[in-house]
Amino acid sequence: MAAGLSIRLQDFTRFANAFDQVVREQLEPDQLQPLIASDGGVPPQEMTLETARSIVDGGPWGQGFIEPMFDDVFEVRSSRVVGERHWKLVLQDPDHRTIVDAIAFNAVEQLPRMPDRIRAAYRLDINEWRGISSLQLRIEYMESA
Repeated sequence: MAAGLSIRLQDFTRFANAFDQVVREQLEPDQLQPLIASDGGVPPQEMTLETARSIVDGGPWGQGFIEPMFDDVFEVRSSRVVGERHWKLVLQDPDHRTIVDAIAFNAVEQLPRMPDRIRAAYRLDINEWRGISSLQLRIEYMESA
């Protein structure tokens, strides 16, 4: 599923256009649209460090065996930009049963202002900081809800 080649800089645009044309001839129009495959929401009682560990240990994840992705609506309790491009969030489920930390890498450009509520596609992740492990949602996509 990978290939490599060397191409002169002056030929790159012509190559890119030809490549794009061939790909579009091979695929259906709906295959060119972004799609997020979700396993649904995570019940609040299952949104734990132990669940995240089980998923991480269930790998290896990769092509043909993708890591589970979930989606839910959250209230944004706090947000801040870290590293100029990433959102660091504290989220709460709409029923106010679960509060969880989250990180959205390279997402400030996509969502420059953080709304009060978001719909997020995320993976359960483990944040290791100063020898302490905690649950963290790794947000792959988010939008205002």
